[in-house]
Amino acid sequence: MDAQIAPDGSDSFVLGMNSYTQPSKLENGEYAVGMNIMCRGGIAQTRPGSVSKFDLPAGNLQGLTFFTPSSGVPYLVFCVGGTVYVSPAPFTTYAPLANVAFNANSSAIAWAATVQTTYFDEAGIIRFLDQPKAILIMQDGATRAAYWDGIVSGHLNPTQSTTTQTDRNGTPVGLWMCWSNNRLWVSRGSQVFASDIGNPLKFTESQYISEGRAFYLPGECTGIVETADRQGIICFTKETGTFLQSAIQDRTQWLSTPNFQQNILVGIGCISHRSIVSQYGMIWWYTSKGLINLNSALNINISSRTDIQDNEMLQSKIDLSYNLTGVCGQFYENFLLHALPVGEKLNSRVHVLDQAPFEGNANSWASYWTGWRPVEFARGVVSSQERLFCVSVDYDGVNRLWELMRPEKTDNGIPITCFIATREHFWGNRDWKRFRYAELEFVNVSGDVAIMVAARGTRGAFQPILRKDVAATLGQVYADSLYGNQTDFLIDGSKVQSRIIRSEDNSNPSDCNAECVEYEYRGLVDKGFSFLVVWSGIAGLYAYRGFSQNEPQTYQGICEDDETGETRLLTPDGCGSTQPHSTSSPFETFSATVTFSKLNPETGLPVSKTCTQSSIISQVDATRKATAMAQWYVLSEIGEII
Repeated sequence: MDAQIAPDGSDSFVLGMNSYTQPSKLENGEYAVGMNIMCRGGIAQTRPGSVSKFDLPAGNLQGLTFFTPSSGVPYLVFCVGGTVYVSPAPFTTYAPLANVAFNANSSAIAWAATVQTTYFDEAGIIRFLDQPKAILIMQDGATRAAYWDGIVSGHLNPTQSTTTQTDRNGTPVGLWMCWSNNRLWVSRGSQVFASDIGNPLKFTESQYISEGRAFYLPGECTGIVETADRQGIICFTKETGTFLQSAIQDRTQWLSTPNFQQNILVGIGCISHRSIVSQYGMIWWYTSKGLINLNSALNINISSRTDIQDNEMLQSKIDLSYNLTGVCGQFYENFLLHALPVGEKLNSRVHVLDQAPFEGNANSWASYWTGWRPVEFARGVVSSQERLFCVSVDYDGVNRLWELMRPEKTDNGIPITCFIATREHFWGNRDWKRFRYAELEFVNVSGDVAIMVAARGTRGAFQPILRKDVAATLGQVYADSLYGNQTDFLIDGSKVQSRIIRSEDNSNPSDCNAECVEYEYRGLVDKGFSFLVVWSGIAGLYAYRGFSQNEPQTYQGICEDDETGETRLLTPDGCGSTQPHSTSSPFETFSATVTFSKLNPETGLPVSKTCTQSSIISQVDATRKATAMAQWYVLSEIGEII
């Protein structure tokens, strides 16, 4: 037999994550699973970082939105325990909003950014405002609707009146809303109401379709969105989508307009209003079956097939919570993000679709991102810069406001742990092989990076074959920056680095793979192999190769023995066992506890914080993360981090 060592691998990850397809059937450029990575230009690299802007009050975290009043000053508006707070740019402080209070137990606050152009005078005559006024409308489904225009705030009186009383006929109590074609559309149960033209604060017009007060949906409304062409709105229930022609602004024509109200989606509804995202003309939302967009939803009317758009994320969706009403989404640049409750009730993972991973390619799933538990995202433009925020119920029990998509590629200065599980490689045939070693090419390495590489066959669990710590020293404050006067730059910023790393030449079994449960070979002997590459820090995997050699076999048939009466168990991580109960794990867990202290310059008293972090990479990585976390808590407490 030919014992020559042969390489096989990949130098591109441009097609993204695909856990729906068997790893052995993936194409070059695809990978099985990824966490905390993005793939631009075919390189699997550490995702953008995040920074917590400030801690929020304790209590029931009910939502977040971005709102710019007519003054032009952007605000983040959030609600905790029924109290609404506003934070002006640069979003370092916040204050409660006067005259507004919602039910502390309401599950969510709905927001609608509107523009008022008309009003009623004392005689009940509609007048036009000299200047349009931006107004934020707020609802919780139980309390009277509230408003804020950047200066004045309060609740509205929905009591119907035929008189000219200006404090009546206000926005009705409801929940999900949409501002479309100069009207505010408000849902309450299965009803949908439309405001007066140009005035989101008044609902005095009485002529509704069929001479009723509202439009009626087949079930309770779960979300409303304006179509990309602004010709109408889609009002969702859990199982349907109803189109209303909001572009017809003359209310007297609604009754005589054919198909003014039309059911366009049957069997495809929306499970969460906060999952609805309008991105560059395409509407996305989450159904009970998964993520879908309007194009694929409308296609069911002609093909009877539902094209779920996030099947590639199947591995992450396996452990979804039964309650998906809190799923939230948003977009940033060409990224589409949806936070889902995986393995718990709160949104623990953010599924990320990248629609520009490489020139000429579109719509590849980057990975799932972790580190926060978003309740709601908010996106806005501040000083010509696109910015993305979320409010999160963090794992330490603190409500926080986070800014995502930061260039630092750390979370509050703490290294981000990433991994990629590759497709299976067969070296062109399905003969038996013995794995020898792996070679990996890293680029964009910056700072201290801890790396762990594991390999597995088509059966069994991953077993570590490499652990290494890399130091790419940062020589200056900012990479790629020049320092000195404007005509004579004396110092260059440090550059990111690259590394080529090889594992040891070893195919012996790990403790996890010691038992021969699925086949008779021990260790890394199989027909094909895949790799798990884990790193903590800033780096990008550019390419990898695995080296193997043929394992001589006799090509002949055999008489197979039965396995009757045997105990053959695989743990959830893939470890083999001949015992009915096993706690075997393929990876050793390293843990570190670090205490950091520093004097508060204002009080002269020491401030201390003890943090514990774990890592499957190395003890060095666990200590590094625990130290960074403890430092962040202390420096944030004494005001050195803003």
